Order: sequence, then structure tokens, then C-alpha cells
Amino acid sequence: KNKKQKMSVVVQLYYTELGSQKTQQDCNRAKSILEIKQKTIPFQLELVRLDVSPERRKEMEDISGGVKTLPQIVIGGKYLGTYTEFEEANETGDLDARLRGQ
Repeated sequence: KNKKQKMSVVVQLYYTELGSQKTQQDCNRAKSILEIKQKTIPFQLELVRLDVSPERRKEMEDISGGVKTLPQIVIGGKYLGTYTEFEEANETGDLDARLRGQ
């Protein structure tokens, strides 16, 4: 009875399939890392493609404080950062903890 059902964390990945080669590479890497993690960690992944839904860019810039670089990752309503911060969080294990809502 006291099994606490924790809501799974919602992750927004703001990305594009246009732009420079580096931007596309970073976007693809972030997307595949998150998709692989979904196999072992129950979280919801919302993919926001800004080349398809440019009207969502303002929402992203509001959360990021005006950062425009893609990709950008928001975990459980908290801004994580761009690919640099994402990669760092992944290497330290901080990413997994955040995805689990810790």
C-alpha cells in the first residue's frame, strides 16, 4: 500500500536538424544519449525541434536566460545547459541522478 509512485521526470531537449555541422552533431549526440538512458531510467523525453516549431524558441530562451546555442536540455523544469554541460553531467553521473529525480 505504501509503495510511493513517483512521477517520472520530464526532460525537454531543444534541438534542430538544421544549422552547422557541430550543432547537428551535438544535437544528435544528446538525443541518442537520452534515448539510450530511457531504456534503463523511466523518464519522459519531449523532443522540441526548433526548425519545425520555431515558436517554442522564446520559451527555451526564457528558461536559459537568453542562451541561443543548441541543443539545450531542461530536466524536471530545471535548466541543465547546452551540450557542454550535458556531456559533463553525463560523465560525472549527475545526469543519471537528475533523470531519476534525485
